[in-house]
Amino acid sequence: MTAIARKPDRRLYDDPDIRKLGIKIMKEAVALGTRKGGSISPGIVEKSLTLTDTFPADLSVAMYHDLIAGKRMKVEGIFGSLQRIGVEVDIPTPRISTVYALLKPYMNGGNA
Repeated sequence: MTAIARKPDRRLYDDPDIRKLGIKIMKEAVALGTRKGGSISPGIVEKSLTLTDTFPADLSVAMYHDLIAGKRMKVEGIFGSLQRIGVEVDIPTPRISTVYALLKPYMNGGNA
């Protein structure tokens, strides 16, 4: 989320709209993992949010730092893979696909 918003802190999740978006993205990923036969811990989304809420307010992810520095990012390996799995298992991933589309132009580096 920090890479998409280009805001370097965990406080993004204090915004209810961004928090809802993050939840929906995580639920799409959980649905894919479940369909592929993965062992997904019950309540993983809620547990992830609870953990995120404990992080320092100025925490940001590596993808954000890579984007700002113009470095290669793992967009394809994360969001591209999830999008392809969604097609493979016939589960729509509109939010994951949107994130992928928004970050894809920067995945090989370059100015954001």
